[in-house]
Amino acid sequence: MFPVFRSSQGGNQRCGLWTSYAYISSILVYCVNQPQYNEIPDQVIQSSWDPQERPRPEGDVAATKVDFKLYVFDINSINPADMDFRVDFLMIQSWTDYRLNSTVLEELQENQEEHGILLPAEFLDLVWKPDPIIPNAKEILSSSLNQKFASIRVFKNGMIRYMIRLYVLLACQMDFRQYPYDVQICPMMIESFSNPNDVVKFAWEKPSEVSCHNNDDNNCSPVRLDQGVKLLQYALAPMVYSVGTARYDEKQGIYTQLKAEFRFSRELIHHLFQTYVPSTLIVCLAWFSFFMGLDAIPGRATLLVTSMLTLVTMFANSQTFPPATYVKGMDIWMMACLLFKFLAIAEFITVKRLKEMYDDYMKGIAGDVITVKPFQTSVDAKNTDVSRGQNAFGEKVVMDPPFLKLRWIDERTGIEKILWKQVDIAFRYIYPLIFITFQGVYWSLLLKRAF
Repeated sequence: MFPVFRSSQGGNQRCGLWTSYAYISSILVYCVNQPQYNEIPDQVIQSSWDPQERPRPEGDVAATKVDFKLYVFDINSINPADMDFRVDFLMIQSWTDYRLNSTVLEELQENQEEHGILLPAEFLDLVWKPDPIIPNAKEILSSSLNQKFASIRVFKNGMIRYMIRLYVLLACQMDFRQYPYDVQICPMMIESFSNPNDVVKFAWEKPSEVSCHNNDDNNCSPVRLDQGVKLLQYALAPMVYSVGTARYDEKQGIYTQLKAEFRFSRELIHHLFQTYVPSTLIVCLAWFSFFMGLDAIPGRATLLVTSMLTLVTMFANSQTFPPATYVKGMDIWMMACLLFKFLAIAEFITVKRLKEMYDDYMKGIAGDVITVKPFQTSVDAKNTDVSRGQNAFGEKVVMDPPFLKLRWIDERTGIEKILWKQVDIAFRYIYPLIFITFQGVYWSLLLKRAF
């Protein structure tokens, strides 16, 4: 807005118009004398410029150093079937080109802040630039609305700082042996496509003292993660970065390789309520069946079979991962629960058969005549293992004692013990003891990720 002078007298009005005209003219003259935004690259680049030649100090044969810094905005689409995940991040590359016109840069930056001079994106086509690639990337996209999200800044010391926002689909060799308490370590590698490390050397940018003033490891790291990044099933551990080398048979030389590791720790609480607690309750139902005895055989059989089918169905529906050639932690739990259910059913069938044998044995004892074996001259009336009965011809015979001791008298208490009842009673204690022992071993190994 420019000032407008109002006056009731015509002379004063003409004076106000001339004053406004002079004010606007001074602004136009100032703008014309300033260097134009599109003219800055031509002023910075010297006439003998060769954009194909890498920058290096005069007479220096050392490798050109390129510093990298990453800022991760979002992580999503962790896909165990395809073993990949998507990352949205800002990549910042910095290198120094000593051939830039330092005199012009100092003049342009004389009234600028320390953030350098912002240049148009076309400037990158006029200078040498590194050729970074991400070897384990399946797909790389550059975010844009009406133009590519990229920024170029030049500093008076000749440093060029190039920033671009990327969406990258990264491959990750995931291991689900510890599932559902697994940790996936997924690296993102950055290396030069055609320049070995004796020509171009990549490095992580060293943090400045200003960025580390709060002793925040995330701010001091060259690989920063946005504090608002949240995942549904995973907790993000602090990112780990390192510098290594890579050698390829197809390409000569050794290449510098930057590595940033994403660590995803699966949250266990969901699986506790979805799988572990329900399956534990179903196993407890089998334990309750030991208290029902054989007076309610249909109810006991229905309880065991129904809970077994429920357990199988629940585990079938919980398998959201593709088949793997190795055994996962969840598979061990599933098989153990099924074995405990099978043990309860096997115990029920065994007890039922022992009771049938006991009933047949008692019917033999209830015969009217005591019979003896051939060559046996007497029978001990106190020997309860001798059975009584007749054969099909009505002859007096004595059946051999059963191979199992179906009943006996406790010498300490003098109380009669029946085998099938004692088996049921014993399993009331043995069954939960074995299950609790298994749980202790299982959880100690799972929480240590020792599978």
